[in-house]
Amino acid sequence: MRLPLRVLNRRTGVVTTVGLDEYLYGVVPLEVSRAWPPAMLAAQAIVARTYAVSRRSSARRYDVVDDESDQRYGGSAVATPATNAAVDATSGQIITFTGAAASVFYMACCGGHTEDAGELWGRNLLPYLRGVVDPWCAGTPDYRWRETMLAHEFLNALGPDAASIGSLLAVSTADLDPSGRPRKVVVRGSARSVELAVGELRHALGARVLPSTFIRQIALDSQGGVVIDGAGRGHGVGLCQWGARTMAQQGHDAGSIVRFYFPGTIIARA
Repeated sequence: MRLPLRVLNRRTGVVTTVGLDEYLYGVVPLEVSRAWPPAMLAAQAIVARTYAVSRRSSARRYDVVDDESDQRYGGSAVATPATNAAVDATSGQIITFTGAAASVFYMACCGGHTEDAGELWGRNLLPYLRGVVDPWCAGTPDYRWRETMLAHEFLNALGPDAASIGSLLAVSTADLDPSGRPRKVVVRGSARSVELAVGELRHALGARVLPSTFIRQIALDSQGGVVIDGAGRGHGVGLCQWGARTMAQQGHDAGSIVRFYFPGTIIARA
């Protein structure tokens, strides 16, 4: 598909114009493994194409950035036969809602329930971005995780609040959203207690410590360390890549995968 797309190289500031499918040749292999089933690669290509189309804008000098702030793009050097075939097989296909390109997102693993975009970003009430129960990613590498920290490491990560909290006495989740993700984490200290939005905590600790905001439990262990049990990897909105892989392995085609994660949408030609 030759629809032009302007790609900003974040490092150099240079904007390059490429055809849409040429762009996808350099995106899909960086977002998923070329060894994954063809139906999953095709679904990824459709979602990535839709994302790019929805980002086209005459209000700025570029449409997309070449890193995680949009989609990772490596140019022709990263292209593979399997991912190119997925792009070619779906050429021109995008996800639509009420006749326009949908606003779509994806992440590595939702942990069993995708997130409602309105819960995460507080602004998007599109019906196809509501959270859905996802049985498909169960048992995959990112489905469940555990992180442990020393109490002082945890407190120090909180920044200016740490000194006024005192000794760490307890930490817990609060105010679960419909997906089961906590909206808040309560930190109780010997001097005072604080409540943090879970997004604030993830920002403070970093994505390596908290792969997602789907914290199933956070508590102190017998030695006073902080133990965090969580689920999924990424923001949780939209297509769950590990779940889509399982769907493809079990015989679902790209269209079925897209409709599962974006209910009410239609795949059409751009």
